[in-house]
Amino acid sequence: NVVVDQCRRYGYGINACISMAMGKVVMTGAREETIHALGLNSSPLICTVPDEKKLYQQFENILDHKTEISKMGLASRKYCEAVHSYKKVAMEYIAAWNSILK
Repeated sequence: NVVVDQCRRYGYGINACISMAMGKVVMTGAREETIHALGLNSSPLICTVPDEKKLYQQFENILDHKTEISKMGLASRKYCEAVHSYKKVAMEYIAAWNSILK
């Protein structure tokens, strides 16, 4: 139910997107500035770093709140639908294309 993706990056990859679409809790290197660069104020992603103690603490925190895992997974799913929807992405491509043609 919990996926760790790209701790050494300041973003997240396609595996994180797939995991969120599946309703998983995702721990990734996506920092606050990455989320803001996407035009968002928040995300359900758990920011992590490649540090064994930090990862252990974060897993421990998730397990301490294991009754919330399904809610966290649902938030991941909704985030993925809102941010990475094929319709939204297609409209962004069309807008970018149209801006070039002007």
